[in-house]
Order: sequence, then C-alpha cells, then structure tokens
Amino acid sequence: MVFTLVVYFFFRDLRNSCRNNIHKNLISNMILFNITFIFGIDAKDNVTMCKVVAILLHYLLLTSLLWMMSEAVYLYYKVIRISPIKGNTLATYMGICYLLPLVIVVPVATINFDTMYDIDKICWLSQVGRWTVVIPCALIVMFNLIVLVRILVIVRERASGHKVKGRTVRQEENKQMKKTVQGCITLQPILGLTWILGPFTSHIVIAYVFTITSALQGFFIFIVYCVYDKEVKSAWRKWKKNQPKNNVIHTSSGTLPDLAEPTKDTIDVDMNEQYKEKERSNLDMKEQPKKKKRSNLDMKEQPKENKRSNLDTRKERKNELLAMAGKPAWR
Repeated sequence: MVFTLVVYFFFRDLRNSCRNNIHKNLISNMILFNITFIFGIDAKDNVTMCKVVAILLHYLLLTSLLWMMSEAVYLYYKVIRISPIKGNTLATYMGICYLLPLVIVVPVATINFDTMYDIDKICWLSQVGRWTVVIPCALIVMFNLIVLVRILVIVRERASGHKVKGRTVRQEENKQMKKTVQGCITLQPILGLTWILGPFTSHIVIAYVFTITSALQGFFIFIVYCVYDKEVKSAWRKWKKNQPKNNVIHTSSGTLPDLAEPTKDTIDVDMNEQYKEKERSNLDMKEQPKKKKRSNLDMKEQPKENKRSNLDTRKERKNELLAMAGKPAWR
C-alpha cells in the first residue's frame, strides 16, 4: 500500500483526479490503521497511551470503511449515472468520511469509555463496544455489495448489447460471464467485502480466512490501482518518454556520454540515413562510367584538333612563301 501511495503522489497526472484522491485517502487511512495497530495495540502498560490508541484505531477503522463506501459511490456515479452530479466531489467525500465517524467515536469515548473499551487486556474495543464497528461495517459492506452487483449487471448488459461478429451466442455469453466474475473478484478487496466475515471470526476456519483476506487487501489494491490501472500506465509511459535519452557518466578521466538504449524512432532514422548513403554511393558509381566515357571522348578529340592545328600552320607558312615569291596565295 505504501508503494501504491508513492506512485499516486509521484506522477503529476494522478494528483488532481477525484477518483485518484479517493484512492489516496483510502490507502492513507489503511496504512495509519495498520501502523497504529502494530505499534500500539499492546501499549496497555501506559493507560493514557492505550486509551489514545484504542480511540484512534476505532476512528481509523470507521474512516477506512467509509472510504471503501466512497469507492462504491464513485463507481456508481461513473458507471450507472450518465449526467454529472454536483455532490460528487472530493470535498463531499472528505466531509462524510472524516466527520461521520466522530458521531460514533466521540459519544462512545466520552460517555461510557470503561464499558466500550477494554484497555486491561488490549488497547481495543470491548465485546460490547465492538458493535459500534460491526453494525456500521455490516451496513457499509451490504451497501457496497448491492452497488457492486448493480454495476456488474449494467456492465454485462451493455457489453452483450453490441453485435456479435464471428462468434456464437454461447461463446459471447461465456466471455461476458468470465469478465463479470473477474470484475467481481478484483473489486471485492477495494470495497471491503471480505470484512463481512468479521463478526463470525469465532469459528477457527472463518477466522483464518478473514485474517488472510484482510492481510492481502493491500496487495490486491496495489494490483488493481497500479498494475492494471490505465491512468497509472499512461502516466508511467508519459514520464518515461520525457526522460532524457543521453546521460553523462562521470569517470576519473572526464565525462563520457552514456549511450542510451536505442528506441524505435532512432533506429528508423539510422536506417533511413544508411539507405540514403547507399543511394548516393550507387549514383556515384553510375556516374563514374559516364565521366570515363566523356574523358575518353575528350582524349580522342585532342588528336583531331592537333591535326587541324598543324594543317592550318602549314597553310599559313605556304601562303607566306608564295607572297614572298610574288605569286598569288594558294587556297
């Protein structure tokens, strides 16, 4: 759960969403409850500390349950209700989840503390006082279960309403049923449905099942909120894309550029450059025979020009001799 909370605080894109803020409040309250339980449940030697721990555990458990109910309410508004609701805001959820438990905890702690809390054995509620948790927990779990069933029915009806192409009706029904069961299993730990076993922990088998499922609740939340969450995946890809590709390695001899792992874009650019170089080389090779032919033609033309030049020289010399002898020039 700590890692999940760090992920939601680290990525900037996940900070302002109402849905993600509900996730963060639920995880934060569960972490605080577990830390207080581990380090303070046996602090019965210090009476004042034990009272504080018992009251704080009572309050944090109720707030965690209410945040689980908030998850169900938010899902209901997003899946079933098409039009937006004005009260579906983070301020409304925080007001209900943090103020409503005080209505139960404050009277129990101030009016009849010795009866409701058993600080002689453990810093927790007594057998009588535990009903102040069992009754709200049962109501919240039943509400979440009804909302979950309603959501899964709506999702299944919407999915089966699309046209089926290339599949039989039986195959499509099996596929939709499989998705429905998967959704039910993944949403159970988030909505706290395993807490329905809490009042029946007097039986050893139910006690083990309740303990195991409650201990794995944080792991399931991590799987649903981080591993399979589309917003987290999108934020991770965006953050990874914005990271610099070339880093600098500091060595004793100086700084050297660290060769980043080649991406698809850089590979395509390199291949295009290689292809252009190869084309230029082929063109140069094609031009070389033409240049050679032109050079050979020039070399062949030079003797002809030399012959014409020699003939012209001889004619001029002969005309000069004739002119000296007084004879007309020969043409």
